[in-house]
Amino acid sequence: PRPMPAAAPRDRRADPLFISQFDTSPRHIMEPPDAPRLCPHCAVDLVEQDFNDIEIDACPSCGGIWFDGGELEQVAADSLGGELARDVAAQAGSDKLKVAQLCRPVGKTKLRCPVCGDPLINNVFIDDEGLAVDICQLCDGVWLDKGELARFQRGQARKLLGRLVGSSTRHR
Repeated sequence: PRPMPAAAPRDRRADPLFISQFDTSPRHIMEPPDAPRLCPHCAVDLVEQDFNDIEIDACPSCGGIWFDGGELEQVAADSLGGELARDVAAQAGSDKLKVAQLCRPVGKTKLRCPVCGDPLINNVFIDDEGLAVDICQLCDGVWLDKGELARFQRGQARKLLGRLVGSSTRHR
């Protein structure tokens, strides 16, 4: 009789019970849309505010701002104005236009995403190491500390849009 082939060893990394012992990130949990969003720094309720016709979430305590996926890119597009801004805004948050494309990840932070609870990843802009943003890799949201939005609008927004405008003019 032929010996039975040995069963292939199970990859423990694919076993949900094994993973649950080590992975504490709540990737499977998305907060209901009406759940209060908490500031990643202060843990106080974020306040919805209208900013250039975009609903953002601001912290009344520390002055930080949360942008859902694609919203910061829309803010950048608004700085262009006119028809080009509408074209760019339509692609905001798509794979063609993401703030993360201008960044280099530095590492996980202790901050949690106000939307899904995933750890935020600290990123620095490739050509401006002094400007850092915290990005959720799960929902693409971006956290900016007080004062970082103005710095973003002065420099990085134009670079992000320049990349997109350059690629769209080549395709026309």
